[in-house]
Amino acid sequence: MLENQEIKIHSQIPIERLLKSQAYISGLWINSQTQVNVRDPHTHAGLARVAIFDEHEQRQALEQVQGGWQVLLPEQRKLALSAWLELIGNCQNALALIQSSELGCSWDKARGEITAVLSDIQQRSVLANSPDRASTKSVLMIDGCPQSPLSSIIAQAVPALIAGSAVVAKPPRQTPLGTLALAAIAEQANLPSGAFNVVPF
Repeated sequence: MLENQEIKIHSQIPIERLLKSQAYISGLWINSQTQVNVRDPHTHAGLARVAIFDEHEQRQALEQVQGGWQVLLPEQRKLALSAWLELIGNCQNALALIQSSELGCSWDKARGEITAVLSDIQQRSVLANSPDRASTKSVLMIDGCPQSPLSSIIAQAVPALIAGSAVVAKPPRQTPLGTLALAAIAEQANLPSGAFNVVPF
């Protein structure tokens, strides 16, 4: 398990609190009847046993997502997302360790991808582009890229959230841990329930 590794990393949230094995829906951690083992692709060491949702369970999860995010004022959404992104930034080392383990890539590569997407969001002033009216899509489902799940989920989720759409992120079953860690950070950052949801498939 990752929390037993000897690597010492600085992270505002301890890595053991970022490792989750259940879906995160409307502020609740929810199990499924089906679980799969997530393994390091190089060493084949077991990292976690994670709940996986089929299409029917995904639809049920979508129906459970609360719609409170859309009714928030733009400035409220901006403040909430700023707090989440700041905490993601403060946990980059732990996130990189999680992603490098499930992808089988180097820690430096994983850390660089996370830093790059956060920098891109800042440079493009994504949070400053909050529309006066919320998106007509109350809930948006997004898929994580198998090769770079963390950065692809962040890059898709933030513009959708600032526009007023709640997000249901669907990380691949081989690499769900990084995206579930984003949900754990959202919980710690007090991002409103139902804003960012994760349903591994």
